[in-house]
Amino acid sequence: TFIKELERVIPNSLKKPRGKASLRSLREYMILNGFDKLMIVDNHKGNPRRIHFYKLEGGVLKREVLIYLKSTSMQVDSKEFFLASKLNFELDRSCLHEEEARRFLNFLKEFLQEEVLFNEREGGELILRVSRVDENFFIYFLDPRTRRVVRPNLKVEKIVWMTQGG
Repeated sequence: TFIKELERVIPNSLKKPRGKASLRSLREYMILNGFDKLMIVDNHKGNPRRIHFYKLEGGVLKREVLIYLKSTSMQVDSKEFFLASKLNFELDRSCLHEEEARRFLNFLKEFLQEEVLFNEREGGELILRVSRVDENFFIYFLDPRTRRVVRPNLKVEKIVWMTQGG
């Protein structure tokens, strides 16, 4: 369900159940189908716990970032469904001057946004906003017309950077 919800709010994304597929077979699938980015969600006791962000560069699958989730809330919980066709990105005022918040937002923007829309779909525009409360980052989506929060919302406990950039 969590993956379905991410697919709804991330334009041009494709949900592919992993099953027992290895990273090697996922890499081959990406090469054959022209994909260069991969998100893998690990669950713990049925709840999303970690998201791995991979990029395919020169035929090599490289993990860029690993985020640990503290909690999530989903569209299913609210019975309201939103399909995004465009995603914009912004920092909340709570963390405008934080280097790590800017780095995280810039990474998400680069990773999730495509310059060219290959599979245009009907839907609305959303804003992905990063905010901070205490030690945790929050990722949430806003409908810019109503300024209402659209789920899923993710409470991020920890970000692990695998590369110097990002």
